[in-house]
Amino acid sequence: MPTNGSQIKTYAAPEGVAVAGAFLIYARSVDSEPWIPVSTYAVDVAEVNTTRNEFDKHPISVASFDMDGPVEVKVKYTLNKVQSAAIRPKSLGIEAVIDGDNTITFSLDRPRDVMLEINHDKWQALHILTNGIDHNAPPSDSQEICISGYRSFSSHGNGDGVDLFCSSDILVENCFLRNSDDTIAIYGHRWDYYGDSSNIVIRNCTLLPDIAHPIHMGTHGNPAKPEIISGIHISNIDILDHYENQMWYQGCISLSAGDENLIEDVHIQDVRVERISKGQLVNMRVMKNEMWTTAPGHGIRNVTLKNISLDATNSQIVNPSQILGFDYTRKVENIVFENLNIGGQYIHDGMEKPRWYMVADLVPMFINEHVTNVKFILTK
Repeated sequence: MPTNGSQIKTYAAPEGVAVAGAFLIYARSVDSEPWIPVSTYAVDVAEVNTTRNEFDKHPISVASFDMDGPVEVKVKYTLNKVQSAAIRPKSLGIEAVIDGDNTITFSLDRPRDVMLEINHDKWQALHILTNGIDHNAPPSDSQEICISGYRSFSSHGNGDGVDLFCSSDILVENCFLRNSDDTIAIYGHRWDYYGDSSNIVIRNCTLLPDIAHPIHMGTHGNPAKPEIISGIHISNIDILDHYENQMWYQGCISLSAGDENLIEDVHIQDVRVERISKGQLVNMRVMKNEMWTTAPGHGIRNVTLKNISLDATNSQIVNPSQILGFDYTRKVENIVFENLNIGGQYIHDGMEKPRWYMVADLVPMFINEHVTNVKFILTK
């Protein structure tokens, strides 16, 4: 494992692991020490093909190294002419500079997980996953563990990123997930898992589901002994894209109460959606899905979504969001959108609009008759 003082540590590609040639990557500390080559791995990700019952596979590149201070990164793309290059998520504010000869340079001030996207095409991508140099690694018999710095890529069916079944007292943070199904899902009963889900914190993650939802909770449960999903706190999330053809499974933020589940006391804050290629921003439903549930959900209540933003500039097919109760006994109630920003415009109850319009029409969002007490407030 080559080192550059205490600044950079790289790792040779393990035997049997496919190496990618689309990108040549080098790193060095910012004081102009020699460039160190970084191994790049070939990873498949998935795109739905609606004409057949299997995914189209796209090869992308993944590289990883450890760093203990600011570094410069140099990348050469070998397949096509580089017309544009962007570091995502955009919220990091990292500039990619095209130096000619298909070479891109940028700097990392500390360990980050980033995607270098070539020519506005997420299939022409290099994912760079960096870690701090661990000088005090924990022993294998540790307790009170959180999930931190987990990275996942998948290209097969049911290729979720992080799934939590009937779980409590969980912390998931600093993850980069690019998956062929939901990137983060919180479920009730399925298989041999039983019980409520509570006190779950998910924060500081970057999500790129090539299929299905970035954030999803509900669906599976135990109608014979109903379960509760509560005390969910999700914050500081970058969603790089949302693409889903099926209307049942659209929604960057999806709460689907089925199987007599009750979803309550959910707080989702500071979520930045950079692009919706095809899908919805929010889908919140008490529902019965004939494929995945055996009973409708009990309800959804007390949900706050604060500082949720959608960059509409690069989005393509943004279908209306939905909030749907099942009937008058299985309702959605007490939902607050605080500082909801769509394409640079805040949507709130005090905004100027035709008096016969609902505020939800300007999202746009459809709210049915089994939903009560939805507020759009502006506190900025």
